[in-house]
Amino acid sequence: MAESINSRVTITRSDGKTYAKAKTINYEKKKEETLIIATATDDQQLDLGQVTSPDFLYIETDQDLTITLNTTAAGNEDYPVSSHFVLHGAFTDLYISNNSGSTATVTVFIAEEPA
Repeated sequence: MAESINSRVTITRSDGKTYAKAKTINYEKKKEETLIIATATDDQQLDLGQVTSPDFLYIETDQDLTITLNTTAAGNEDYPVSSHFVLHGAFTDLYISNNSGSTATVTVFIAEEPA
């Protein structure tokens, strides 16, 4: 049975211009977990569990991190994450690096849309 995620992203620029996007994502497979990532951790690979073709990622963290995605389209892509990160797009592997100087508590939600 498929479940859904409803998301809305709003970006307001310094000149006051606002961009907004709403999206509903249906998924059948998911993985949720909270991790403790020690400082000085470099490219810790996350187990994707039953999700074989992930195409949605949500990360919440209390420290500055870098995540690296191996995407099917563009090779490796690095993203800085300060508090929240949302991606709706295919990727094959997920790595987390923590060079913040403090241990990070990281919540990860990964989902796969029905084929």
